[in-house]
Amino acid sequence: AIFKADLKLRGDFLKNSIPPFAGDVVIDNWQPEFDLKFSGGGFFMPSSGNVNLLVRNSNVTTKFFRQSMPIKNIESKIVWQRDDIGWKVNISKLEFKDDWLTFYGDGQLLFPVKSQMPVVDIQLGLKLSNLAKAKLYYPITVLPHSATAWLDKAFISSKPIYGKMILQGPLDKFPFDNNEGRFLVDTNIRDVHLNYDPDWPHIENITGKMVFSNRSLTISANSAKILHAPVKSIKTTIPDLEMPILHVIGAIDTDSSVGLKFLNLSPLKNTVGRKLQAINLIGPMKFGLEMDMPLSDDVPKKDTDVEGDIELYNNNVHSNSWNFSINNLQGNMHFNNGNLVAKEIRGKAFNRPIKLAIHTLNPNTDNNITHVNILGNAEVGEFEQAFSVKLHPYVFGNFNYHALLQLHSSSSVQNTFKLNSDLVGVEVNLPEPFAKKAASAYKFNLIGYFGGNKLPQVTINYNDQINAALMIKKTDNNSLQVLAGDIKFGTGHASVSANSGLIISGNIAKLDWPVWKDYLTKAKANFATIGLVIRQISLNVAELNVLGQIFKHTVLKAQPKNSGWDVAFLTPNIDGKLFFPSDDKAVIQGVFKKLFISKEQQNLTTLKPQSLLPMHFKIDTLNYNGKNFNQVEFITEHQTNGVKINKITVSDSKFSVDASGDWVDVGNNRSSVFRGKINSDDVGGLLKQWELTDNVTGGKGSATFVLRWPNSPYKPTLQTVSGTFSIQVKDGRIIHLSKQAESKLGFGRILSLFSLQSLPQRLTLDFSDLTKKGFGFNTMSGDFELSGGNALVRKITIDGPSALVKANGRIGLKTQDYDIMLSATPKITSSIPVAAAIIGGPVAGVISFIADRMISTAIKKTTKATYHITGSWDAPSVDKG
Repeated sequence: AIFKADLKLRGDFLKNSIPPFAGDVVIDNWQPEFDLKFSGGGFFMPSSGNVNLLVRNSNVTTKFFRQSMPIKNIESKIVWQRDDIGWKVNISKLEFKDDWLTFYGDGQLLFPVKSQMPVVDIQLGLKLSNLAKAKLYYPITVLPHSATAWLDKAFISSKPIYGKMILQGPLDKFPFDNNEGRFLVDTNIRDVHLNYDPDWPHIENITGKMVFSNRSLTISANSAKILHAPVKSIKTTIPDLEMPILHVIGAIDTDSSVGLKFLNLSPLKNTVGRKLQAINLIGPMKFGLEMDMPLSDDVPKKDTDVEGDIELYNNNVHSNSWNFSINNLQGNMHFNNGNLVAKEIRGKAFNRPIKLAIHTLNPNTDNNITHVNILGNAEVGEFEQAFSVKLHPYVFGNFNYHALLQLHSSSSVQNTFKLNSDLVGVEVNLPEPFAKKAASAYKFNLIGYFGGNKLPQVTINYNDQINAALMIKKTDNNSLQVLAGDIKFGTGHASVSANSGLIISGNIAKLDWPVWKDYLTKAKANFATIGLVIRQISLNVAELNVLGQIFKHTVLKAQPKNSGWDVAFLTPNIDGKLFFPSDDKAVIQGVFKKLFISKEQQNLTTLKPQSLLPMHFKIDTLNYNGKNFNQVEFITEHQTNGVKINKITVSDSKFSVDASGDWVDVGNNRSSVFRGKINSDDVGGLLKQWELTDNVTGGKGSATFVLRWPNSPYKPTLQTVSGTFSIQVKDGRIIHLSKQAESKLGFGRILSLFSLQSLPQRLTLDFSDLTKKGFGFNTMSGDFELSGGNALVRKITIDGPSALVKANGRIGLKTQDYDIMLSATPKITSSIPVAAAIIGGPVAGVISFIADRMISTAIKKTTKATYHITGSWDAPSVDKG
């Protein structure tokens, strides 16, 4: 049968009473539509009754629910009675069932005479197969849209839930905001999947209780999971569904990785999540969260208030951009929206105890900054490992430091890690001026920049002596690779350029290249994996020690070229370039316009021949100790025990040199040997240029030599030099003759006369007492053998128009004495003066002495005279033979 009823029909159209009714009522396929409110003072029914009701396969439609409610089956015993108060209806043994919901229980309804809505007292047990279907039964006319919208999406799924419902009070006061009644749905829930907000991770496998009480909703979980991690406790509450604000309070006892994942899958990912993710927190944590989230459509989600506590125990912090880590963290952190605070956290960094404190600047802005202050002590080796730098064996020791980690809420801004120290306890084993004793205090600042979708950068300040800025990245094997950088010596500001490679510039007080070369050779091996290419070097060096010479105020510029380095030197005394090939065995090429060197600039104490690389130098003008040599070229090659000098040539206007040699060092026993020939078309000019004497003019000649001494090339002495040399000179003139000789001779100053007292002067070619016009010679030749501190004179002959002079014997260079036999034969008839002295040394003095004796005895006597000269240089003894 089909039965339809419209309860708007007033029941008082029948004036007479209807007798009591009892019996069974069965209704099939009933589809009534009810208004929300009953109208009229009575109903079309008997004043009392007692029926057993059964409704099957029906649908009830009312605006109270969003859609018609399908009814598979309703069974109940209904007893009603009308009195002066109104209608009283008792419902017992009520059972309701549809596709999802089952409830059962008893109740009473009172329809007062003067009220349109009943007063109810219903208590039911219920079962809902899936909480996702609860949205079919929400009273949409009572709840605001924002509340029903949240309820519709919140419950994804569940296992069947069981509970009870209590509805007590006048329905026109539902949901009893002023305590006029009671509405309670109290259920036990199991495996509920709760989507409390699409921007936050879901809560799954909730087992606990869910309670609707009047306008409030509370979900209390005994157990649950977030991101598959067990939740210790969680409670979700909406205190008032009319103005819905979701309040969530929970605690997770889990691994830090889960806590970080939770934050990064929530709106906190750009605040707390980003900060903690930057340092990669690892280990167990207790994570407490409390959140108030407005659900009203007219309240923006940014008004959500979130705060929580993170308890760390034995946690590790690891930076994704560095190898820097902090271990064994113990302490509490508190966050409120973007504000992260910790008063004191203890842990270990660099394997040593540290203290951390955390606070946030501008916490309520879009660009807040979290500061993590760290106080601790570190060992240099641990510092190397943390930041992928190699300092050993140049830097070692322990140091105290203050570090500051700055984490920006804006993802476009790079985070920073700052480390400051006075380096007391650290020894720096670098050449001057960068060396440091462990007890001394030096300023050291390091700043690392990371994040912000940019490559990491590092800036370093070492005592205002070195400033560096490096752009780096970590390779797959976790080592450091420098992509670009700027190193400035001195106080200049360093900044990374857009081009790859390293630029080195600035001012250095002292650069000792032999010392630095050893350091750089080791550094090349230590930093083989750094992947850095030096693009340019530009240095102002106050004192440069290179190749055994000290140069002042040098501008040094270098850049890579053809698998090597082009190095330019510019000083008041140097203008040239060196090419250093990358192959250590290749030849260093040098081209100089000018190169001025003095003995005062030499610093050869540490120079070893084995350390010298092969060289090929060409020098337009070489000035050594004030003496000029033009068009100089020398070529060397490396050998096991030293260096071989293949070529030394000089092409000057007054002379030329062609020589070679060897410099050997065996067991710190050094020896040098040089062999070669000197040619000159102006011997007098050459001697004057070399500042040996200005007493000779003209003369063409040559000298061959083979000389050796048991020391470095720059340390020959008269006492240690051995070997031979021979001279051949013709057509020269000795000038500045003595006035004594001129007065005695009176016919063109035939002889140059020297007193015995002038012998030591002659050894150094000092002819200052000769007369200006002097006298000439045709040839001068001789051989000398140097041995044991003596110069052995072999066949010295001076043949001039006026005389023939010969000498042989020994000149003691070490003992400063003579043993010379000398003969002189005047040529009186000749109109050309007789050569009276050999150029240089004690021989000239001896000849001068004999000439004086010859003239004082008989100027016209032409017989040959022989003399034996012995004794010291200061007081020689001359015996006539």
